[in-house]
Amino acid sequence: MKYGLSDKQLQEIKEILASYESVDKAVLFGSRAIDTYKEASDVDIAIKGEQADWSLAITIKEHLEEETYLPFFFDVVAYGSVESEELKQHIDGKGKVLFERGVSEWREYKLGDIGTFSYGKMPKKDLLNTGDFPTFSGYKYQYTYPESNCNKNDLIVVARGVGGTGDVKIVREDCYLTNLSLKMDFDSEIAVDKFVYYFYSIETLRYLDSDSAQSQITITDLSNAYIPLPPLPEQKAIAEVLSSLDDKIDLLHRQNKTLEQMAETLFRQWFVEEAGEDWGEGVLGDVIEIYDSKRVPLSKMQRNKMKEDILYPYYGAATIMDYVNDYIFDGDYILLGEDGTVRTNEGYPVLQYATGKFWVNNHTHIFKAKTPYNNFFIWNFLSKKNIDRIITGAVQPKINQTNLKSLEFPNFPEDLVNEYIKITDSQFIKINKNKKQIRTLQSLRDTLLPKLMSGEIRVVI
Repeated sequence: MKYGLSDKQLQEIKEILASYESVDKAVLFGSRAIDTYKEASDVDIAIKGEQADWSLAITIKEHLEEETYLPFFFDVVAYGSVESEELKQHIDGKGKVLFERGVSEWREYKLGDIGTFSYGKMPKKDLLNTGDFPTFSGYKYQYTYPESNCNKNDLIVVARGVGGTGDVKIVREDCYLTNLSLKMDFDSEIAVDKFVYYFYSIETLRYLDSDSAQSQITITDLSNAYIPLPPLPEQKAIAEVLSSLDDKIDLLHRQNKTLEQMAETLFRQWFVEEAGEDWGEGVLGDVIEIYDSKRVPLSKMQRNKMKEDILYPYYGAATIMDYVNDYIFDGDYILLGEDGTVRTNEGYPVLQYATGKFWVNNHTHIFKAKTPYNNFFIWNFLSKKNIDRIITGAVQPKINQTNLKSLEFPNFPEDLVNEYIKITDSQFIKINKNKKQIRTLQSLRDTLLPKLMSGEIRVVI
């Protein structure tokens, strides 16, 4: 559902607007365009065109209200007759294009009319870990299996389970799809799989989830859902734009993983496997500068009021939680989860590396390395350091600052530390450069995605 209108209602409105030749463009504005509408809110539409005057606006309003079963009141205005500059700015800046003559039209399709769907199957227990294909539940790739029922790049939707039902995913390799997911096969002359994937990355299918005790989506549910699709060439062009961004992001992630593994291998060799018995033991608090006192938590409501202009990352205990238009840190810092999510399955700390301008809440420690160390050295030390000893709290795990500072830290030889930093410094710089580029590309993708999927931005074919 978009703008508080069902797919059928939206399509009917578009068809009525298109039937009036004097209407070159129709723009939805007001509360439904900016997502502040209530169930009974009017549907506000501005019509544009040389002959789209106030009398035509009245005719269209009467058509929508009196000749259809649409359960709404409509406020239709002729854009050329609007005197308020403030209203014009709202229509131009916040409005959503419903119809534009001469531009390839999007069409609503019932999924069951353009695709076929099949359930994955429960693997036989005695055959698990006996073949070459991974099993895939839709949540994770796990065991191996002697046969496959799903191919690389197939489209699936998670149909059961907690926390993922309704998620659409592209299969990364030939696999055996289990009964927690549904495979989707679309008519290639009508729908492009990658376009469908990107569409449902913002317009999730979770609304199909039945209200039964166990979360699930059935083939019947899926078949009755609708999707708006532009002509096939435009779908391909949109998918290519978004895929190129994702491919570049993936490449940068893989580059960083390789660089990090190289630095980690050298660290382990020099400072773990070849550790000197005479190095002695210090504590982490001696080699880091902690900035926890400068953290400022923001509520969701506060963050929602900070969405204008340039947006900076807002970090929580384990990830970037949001983006806001201000920052409290500028530089390179290590973040370590303080409460809630503080430990990996292996017993290591939950680490993030923040660079540039950003905001941090009070659920993660923030610190820098002291000389002669640098952040990359401290990061490599902590990334494989067991922290079970310093965690408190049975219900809510926590690492307080005192315990963090007390973590054992060997007195590494300064000449060896300097040599390690000299060798890995270029890798460290490249990793940070890649991370900044990743954030830029992700921001561009996330900005383009909803606008491309709504038709607000059109791709030249």
